[in-house]
Amino acid sequence: MSALHKDPHGRSPYWFCAYRKANGQRTLRRTKETDKEKAQIKCKAFQRIAEEVARPEADRKHLERIVREALRQLGQTPDASVGVG
Repeated sequence: MSALHKDPHGRSPYWFCAYRKANGQRTLRRTKETDKEKAQIKCKAFQRIAEEVARPEADRKHLERIVREALRQLGQTPDASVGVG
């Protein structure tokens, strides 16, 4: 499960996403978003990708589909260059 956080020291205007990576380690990643709704979309995508990577049957096409879906939700047009890794 992912969660959004603001910088407790007020040094960054961006939202941070806390989630578990594929190896189970908890991590905190900057979303580079000041808008909470957009940050939530990115945070959910980070978590979904991490969950998929942990699955043995994960493949590049499925991961790219998650990225394209997140871009559409953010109002951006995914193009052919969207890739993972």
